[in-house]
Amino acid sequence: MRYATIDPVIADWAKQNTLHVATCYKDVEVRSVDVVNRKGERCQIWVDAPDTDKVRVHVWDYHKRRSEYASDVDDLRSSLDRAYTQAYAWLMEPDP
Repeated sequence: MRYATIDPVIADWAKQNTLHVATCYKDVEVRSVDVVNRKGERCQIWVDAPDTDKVRVHVWDYHKRRSEYASDVDDLRSSLDRAYTQAYAWLMEPDP
């Protein structure tokens, strides 16, 4: 499966969260967004191309923390929301 099957869900989710979706990185097709806080700190959320009817959403803080959410293609929106919630939580943590 290619991204075309899930692009409408990703586009709608990104629009509702005011995020830009990158679709190419080093000549490779991707679906990736950066979530950035007011201090310029960021987290990346990316979606693997679907494998049959399964899809994986990843989030990381560009350092050490990572999470992954797997779901059916039909439940992709839920995984995207969970990843966004995790990224936002990491970015809102107070400085040590």
